[in-house]
Amino acid sequence: MALATTHNHLTFTRRKLVASYGIDRVRRNLRYMNDLIAQDPAKVKRPAAYLKAAVQGDYAEQELEEPTNIVPMEGGDGALASGTDAAKEVLLQEYQDRLRKDANALFLEMPRRESDHYWDQYVAQRKKEKNKTLVGSIESKGLKSKLVQVDFYNWLADKLYGAITETSFLNYLVQREAPRTRSRRTKAT
Repeated sequence: MALATTHNHLTFTRRKLVASYGIDRVRRNLRYMNDLIAQDPAKVKRPAAYLKAAVQGDYAEQELEEPTNIVPMEGGDGALASGTDAAKEVLLQEYQDRLRKDANALFLEMPRRESDHYWDQYVAQRKKEKNKTLVGSIESKGLKSKLVQVDFYNWLADKLYGAITETSFLNYLVQREAPRTRSRRTKAT
């Protein structure tokens, strides 16, 4: 019962914060808070209160550092190269899955008017592309269709976060590895 109450309170808090500070800031600080919890659950005793303080103080923005000496991937134009090896593909898929899950969570937190706006844009764009299978699933099942869910939340992630670039991918990899590096250092001492 206490867990359900905490979840409901956190959901309510996120909705209020999105309305006050915008979806990008809340998303960034929610990810920051989740990373802290993953490192050490004792660091965040009251998630709703911590999230509120993190968004207000924009803790995640304070932690971001621009990477230096980035060596461009094949192509060098900032976009990810198409000819990636298998390991890079796995990591890239993992990153895309995380963005899709974040987009899904934020979509559920959006005010109805905003979520309807994104859904209408998506449907209109997919109808123009004339993919009969996808459009048929959109019209018959909507977001109850797994095919539509994956496609819609990938599309929404692109809308909210932009296309995956070399810099965003590298930042993800650094954040992904940071807890592992810290834990190895702790074990060594």
